[in-house]
Amino acid sequence: MEIRNECNEFLYVSHLFPPLVGGGVARAAQNSKILPQFGWRPTVLTTTADGSDDVDKKYAELGVEVLRASGIIKEENVRALPRGGHNCLSNLKVQLLRSAAAWTLIPDRQVLWKLSAQRLAVQAAKRHKWRCVLGTLHPISAAWLGKCVAQRLQLPFVLEYRDIISESFRGGPPTILHRSMLRSIERSIVRSAAKIVTVSPGIRDWVAHRHNLKPEEVEVIPTGFLQEDKEFFGSLPKPDNDRFTMLYAGTFQRDRKPSTILKAVQGLIERKVIPADKLRVVFISNLVPSLTSEFDLEGIVEILPMVPQREVFKWYAKSDLLLLLCDKTKYQNVTIPGKLFEYLVAGKPILGLMDKASVSSGLLRESNLGFIADAEDVEGTASEIERLYKFWESGYLNTKPNWEFIDQFNCQILMKMLVSVLELVSFRNS
Repeated sequence: MEIRNECNEFLYVSHLFPPLVGGGVARAAQNSKILPQFGWRPTVLTTTADGSDDVDKKYAELGVEVLRASGIIKEENVRALPRGGHNCLSNLKVQLLRSAAAWTLIPDRQVLWKLSAQRLAVQAAKRHKWRCVLGTLHPISAAWLGKCVAQRLQLPFVLEYRDIISESFRGGPPTILHRSMLRSIERSIVRSAAKIVTVSPGIRDWVAHRHNLKPEEVEVIPTGFLQEDKEFFGSLPKPDNDRFTMLYAGTFQRDRKPSTILKAVQGLIERKVIPADKLRVVFISNLVPSLTSEFDLEGIVEILPMVPQREVFKWYAKSDLLLLLCDKTKYQNVTIPGKLFEYLVAGKPILGLMDKASVSSGLLRESNLGFIADAEDVEGTASEIERLYKFWESGYLNTKPNWEFIDQFNCQILMKMLVSVLELVSFRNS
């Protein structure tokens, strides 16, 4: 990757960064790789994580320095679900730790990294010429940290909402006082921002309503896909499977569960709608393998551990249908999972289990790749799988991707939008 010799520098505060996995990680990784091509080199401020040495070396080769601050509470790459398995003592321990964190740590448990990260940033500022600070949310403490560093260094601050803030999630603020303090911190972050960026129109509208802003004051820049990934998919062989192979690659968290798809597959097999030897479901995720026996789907459902991204892409190519499993919650209805853009650029048929009125469902329809079922409707999901299986069986499970629509999410295009934001706040401050 060619990088310009002369780059404007900025501080990029993102708690979510490789080698961690999950929502938000891909966006930070992509931005950090591509922005130097457009004359903006980030210094990434993130948290410590196992296996980060190799990651940091790769970014150093691109001229990107990664600063890692200790958060005291160790960040796991991914946690297997169901959490604690069937061990009651383990489940109790997890619940007690969550409760203790919710009562004692504000605005979130990651706040423990704030002081060490702020010191690290102030020290690093002596050897950098940052023009602005970009702070991302979630977690809230990362955006709060970005605001505090920007104020300390007297730099303009750009705030990015990757998600909405919901107080209904497990482990959220336990009392009115906690919620009030969290809202106060959030308001201070918003007031200090020279510009606000969101990843979807739905989040933009939510932010504008929550903080009494005009929607046009908030910039929408989706996550998108890398051109090199599109080219990689184009070089991979087409599948010739003797079983209808469905794939889900990604983590399960919050209210997202695999139960709808597993019950649907179970019902199709039990009713002999689809022969057991003609169906294969692969999860590359943080599920425990014992789930297959709970649904009596051994030999049909395979649960594999998380693997490097390029290996996941090869699995996409070997599959007949990609599964996008979303939960029917407020946050999921207005955001767009980063995983969706990987699926789109693969050009494969996609079965989305989600709210049919969500932003993601509309995007799937526009792409000409999507088939939609309600995330909680087992029978509706089974009907869609049966229909798609019959297309596959007859050799007609073909798609005609709307590349004109999909290509607008190319990161090369989206980075120009982000660069415009950085230039606007930086040079206005000059």
